[in-house]
Amino acid sequence: MRLCAYVSALSHLLVYTDTNMSHLNQQQTLKLSFNFFLFFNFLFLTLISFFLFPSTTRATSYTNPILNGNGHLVTQTFTKQNSPYLLQSGCATNTLNPGQTLTIEPGAVIKFAQPRVCGWWGGPLPGSLIIYGNLNSKGTPTDPIIFTAWEDDTVGGDTNNDGNATTPQPYAWNKITFGGQPASSTINMDHVHFNYGGELKFYANGTITSTLNHLDMSTTSSRIIVTEIPLTIQNSRFNGT
Repeated sequence: MRLCAYVSALSHLLVYTDTNMSHLNQQQTLKLSFNFFLFFNFLFLTLISFFLFPSTTRATSYTNPILNGNGHLVTQTFTKQNSPYLLQSGCATNTLNPGQTLTIEPGAVIKFAQPRVCGWWGGPLPGSLIIYGNLNSKGTPTDPIIFTAWEDDTVGGDTNNDGNATTPQPYAWNKITFGGQPASSTINMDHVHFNYGGELKFYANGTITSTLNHLDMSTTSSRIIVTEIPLTIQNSRFNGT
């Protein structure tokens, strides 16, 4: 597209030169010759760049969740069509406040960004998801919902655009927590895979109503579920089992 524009500009310049050269004095002729010199040098360098440095710009390969003014998640739906969704790391809290509902449709993929430093102290912090509100995530046997790492190219495509340069490792993201505030929340998870992550943690503070079925945490770290409340989990896989 840019090359066509350059050719078009050159053709207009040549027509102008052919029809008006007879009316130019010597100073104007020199100025026009210098402009020709600059133009052809620019065109030459542009053509070289097309061959030596082919464009690697790609369209955005993920969807950012909707946040409020405080950077917290608001009521929304993650869909398979707009996947993968990217949750940030570092200082980002990825918090769903009480009264808000996150709905995740079958086949949706949620990735956590690579760990980032938060401030000048400490090392890189992996991403987490904090649920004070309601989570409705019901996948199917053929279309499970998947939480995974930024480097995981097996689902949601090559999100970090590096080909095979990186591969995901356990504990690539930190944890998903539920409760911890004096509020009521409903947690429904069915056919949800948690790949290369840390743990799920349920806090006693607040009232949590949960339905947990067909969870797959076979590629997470050694700590799987940490809970301060009684839980019933059915038909699920943990740590390669």
